[in-house]
Amino acid sequence: MEEEKKRRRDQYHPYVCAGLHIALEEDSPYLSFEEEHQLGTGSKSIDCLIIKKDSRVQIKKDIGRIFRGHNLVEIKGYRDYLSIDKFYRALGYAFFYKADAKKENSIDIQDITLTFIIPGMPQKLIKHLKKIWGIEPDEKGDGIYYLKGFIIPVQLIVASELDEEENLLLKSLLMPVEGKEKINELLKVYRKHRDNGYYEKVINFIIEKEEKNIRRKENMGPELKKTLLDVFSGHLNSIASEMANEMASEMANEMASEMANEMASEMANEMASEMASEMASEMANEMASEMANEMASEMANEMAREMANEMASEMANEMAKEMAQKMAQKMAQKMADEKINEMAKRLLRKGISCEEVGECMELKLEKVEELQKELLHTV
Repeated sequence: MEEEKKRRRDQYHPYVCAGLHIALEEDSPYLSFEEEHQLGTGSKSIDCLIIKKDSRVQIKKDIGRIFRGHNLVEIKGYRDYLSIDKFYRALGYAFFYKADAKKENSIDIQDITLTFIIPGMPQKLIKHLKKIWGIEPDEKGDGIYYLKGFIIPVQLIVASELDEEENLLLKSLLMPVEGKEKINELLKVYRKHRDNGYYEKVINFIIEKEEKNIRRKENMGPELKKTLLDVFSGHLNSIASEMANEMASEMANEMASEMANEMASEMANEMASEMASEMASEMANEMASEMANEMASEMANEMAREMANEMASEMANEMAKEMAQKMAQKMAQKMADEKINEMAKRLLRKGISCEEVGECMELKLEKVEELQKELLHTV
């Protein structure tokens, strides 16, 4: 049971670390990130370690202004909390990290910071710190608090209080995403940065988390659950379709360019030869002497080849682009269908009926039943 709880807590770490990559994107040239930094030879580790490469650089992002050379980050998931003992354990990890360096005193204790990323404010811990140490949280921005008075700077990042405009993804990783507008906002961010692996990793985790949250709610009627799941499925289909169209366009242009060059070269040579002969003959007939014939032939051939190459290249490019576009669109449609089928299978695996899946994914019932049979054969 304890092992299962630890597994659920730890599953947040790589995604929140990816969220930090995104949040600190502007400052990323000056930072390096490491997930699960091992301490010593045992099983203890720091959830995320962020090294500032140049001590002269001031981090601009609100959550990183406290950073010094070595910045330890401890992460607590949505259903986890920061207890008094967990706080001191992490503080101990900071001292262990300093002492674990290969060379004696190579890491200055004043060059270390400790950040906790937590869902909500840990009131029990705050009361304890005030009573024992006389330390109270000093608010530096929405959801960002400094704990001044320890030997190293300590920061609390409270996800529930973060400003969504500044830290939308970081907040959505730890807190429930409520309302269609917020879902739309997340997917807009994803569309804008879909080529960035960190955005894909974070958005996929948030979607998975929200689907689990919807199914977990016992007080929610089946119709409302279905409506919310439809919203997720509809947006995922929209993304798949957009990506397929973009890929089709890129592939079509690439294929068209290659095919056009090849066809243009072949057609240009043939057309140039024919046109050159005709033009040379006409011009040569008009000239009286052998010398004129030779000059006319050379000039005609040269002019004819230039004109023929231009005309052939244009014609070949148009023909090739049309052919490539058709081929790419077929491939894109196939990819989009595969993505939709995969999403339908995913919903079927989660126990949603064939009728609901068909209605949600806009698929014929026969097609959904066929996908259901495929799933049964693979079990």
